[in-house]
Amino acid sequence: MDMRDCGQPLSYADNWEVIADCPNQVRRFFDAATWFTRQLDMEVSPSKSWSWAALPEHRQQLRTIAVDGHAIGVVSGATDLGAHVAYSRRPGAATLAARFQKAGRQAKRIACAPLPADARAGMVRQSVLPMALYGCSTASVSNKTVGTLRTAVANALVKRRTRRRLDLLFGCVRDVSLDPAFAIVHTRLVTMRRLVMKHRAVAGRVAGVVAASQAAPRAPRSGPVRFLQLSLRSVGWQLQLDLTLTRSGRVFGHLVNSAANLLQDLLKHDFRAAGVVRLRQQQTYRDLAQVDVAAVQRSLRALPAPDRALLTVHLVGSVEVAANRRRGAVSSAPGDDICPRCQAGVPETLERRIWECPRWQAARAGHAVTARWRALPVMLRSHGLPELQQEDTDLLEALVEEQWQPPAAPRAVGADVCLTCTDGSAHPDWPWAGHGGIAEGMTWSSPLLGFVQTINRAELTAAIVAMSIPRPLLLVVDSMYVLNGLKKIIAGTLKVRSQTLNGDLWQQAARMLAMRPAGSVELGKIKSHLSLDTLTGVAREWAAGNAEADRHAGDGRLSRPGMADACRRVQRRRRLTGEVHAVMLAVGKAAAEANKPYNAARARVSRVVAQERVKRRLEDEDNMPLTELLRPRQRRRLQAPAAMGMPGAAAAAADPEDMLLSELLLPAGA
Repeated sequence: MDMRDCGQPLSYADNWEVIADCPNQVRRFFDAATWFTRQLDMEVSPSKSWSWAALPEHRQQLRTIAVDGHAIGVVSGATDLGAHVAYSRRPGAATLAARFQKAGRQAKRIACAPLPADARAGMVRQSVLPMALYGCSTASVSNKTVGTLRTAVANALVKRRTRRRLDLLFGCVRDVSLDPAFAIVHTRLVTMRRLVMKHRAVAGRVAGVVAASQAAPRAPRSGPVRFLQLSLRSVGWQLQLDLTLTRSGRVFGHLVNSAANLLQDLLKHDFRAAGVVRLRQQQTYRDLAQVDVAAVQRSLRALPAPDRALLTVHLVGSVEVAANRRRGAVSSAPGDDICPRCQAGVPETLERRIWECPRWQAARAGHAVTARWRALPVMLRSHGLPELQQEDTDLLEALVEEQWQPPAAPRAVGADVCLTCTDGSAHPDWPWAGHGGIAEGMTWSSPLLGFVQTINRAELTAAIVAMSIPRPLLLVVDSMYVLNGLKKIIAGTLKVRSQTLNGDLWQQAARMLAMRPAGSVELGKIKSHLSLDTLTGVAREWAAGNAEADRHAGDGRLSRPGMADACRRVQRRRRLTGEVHAVMLAVGKAAAEANKPYNAARARVSRVVAQERVKRRLEDEDNMPLTELLRPRQRRRLQAPAAMGMPGAAAAAADPEDMLLSELLLPAGA
């Protein structure tokens, strides 16, 4: 028996393989292999042998092949050298799905790290995407799995509260390859290009598949795209989509579905691509920042109604996502005025007012420990966080002596008491925080030091800075976290430990309270962001002081080097992204108006098709035995198209959409 009659035989060490055109050739191959091994006093192991096919009817015939009474298994997917190969349309590579889940967990850990956006993007590019893309060029991935990974990567790049839509988000990032779906498309296209460049004989067949896909009338399942074109070049692959918009405002979401339809004909896998929409009617825009919105609108209005919806869309990424929700203005730094107490003709700073002002000499002498601020480190001096020496007096005894009685309502303070309002500020999405405050004749604002940047640490740091003022204080805060903590420290009911949350700051606050005279600190609470129009008297004064402290805290948060320029750049790009999105909505609206007749005709055709489907099902049920009618509808054994005499049944078996990629690339006579 000649094994060459069984197809194309292959040998890998002690493993034999054959690529056949039909199940009968596979059957002859197993018979020949069994006869040959028996001549050598060897046996074929049915449990280690398996077969596969691209068409469902071929897989059904392969299940009847047996060796020595043992059936040969038929698989729908396999793993070869780390690559997951799927032989059917249904994704069956569980290992690849597990790898995607592992990459998603890695992206979630990156999202929790207090790092800037560029650092998180680099970690995603280096650790998450390579882990997920290993082996995805030959195996299909379900849309749900890819969507889960895209969500995890989006949360790692930009915080959840600033994300609106995945396609718009990945379209606006600086590097479009951060999108897992786009990375999958790019990997598969590169693999396809290498295959075509290595085997020149199959380039014509690939071009034929592309031409057949363009010529076939295709109604997309969803989305605005009806015509696609993939240009193959010898130096590289360029994906260019000629689109006809059919729905309003759905360009970003459904562009990916339509791009997958054409690539599915080449790679036989279901996936979704993603990109940024760029309008190109009369000229090519190098960057979204150079888009003239008015010129685009004028060119669209100048087009005839039928041609108004015809645009060219190209995949590109250039604009960062605007994640700043608050104002980006940075006020001038405080400390340029003259000290109101000593009237010294020198610029004043917070440290000089506290430690060097001559009028505060007596107040400084009342401190348990007097430190020289010039002897402190530079970073501690500039931010008003001096590390004071440890007291010889027992800390608990000093805390018991100072009993705090909370005021029932905002009240006026005496002439010797300094009304001080403090507040903290933290960005909702970025790890940036600051603190600030206002007292009689002084204000301060500074960014928060340390790796942990939270609103609670900023509020507590502002209170610690205020307690360094050597005068009796009425400290007004808007944070219940700070208020309750300081109350418990004064009452002696809080055991300050370094292991507690923000324990270092609470220990410093306890030392500051212990070194002050008894009863020199009173606490007050005011609600934040109150309207001054509804308040009068002392409550209005407290609310105004809190608003001023909040403004200085925001200035301290924005006083980091380069923060002002970054905020202005983000706001400008955010505004530009909104304008481009508004243009796309206008384009979608114009497309919907232009395609109303087509949509109405399509709806009528859909109703006719539905009526024919119901009629055919009723006819099948009339000719069906009673035993089949009693079965659930999902388990009924309907007749095959060829047995029912339906036209096109033979052509369906040779449909290119049901063929494997290897069958499309091999010569016809192989």
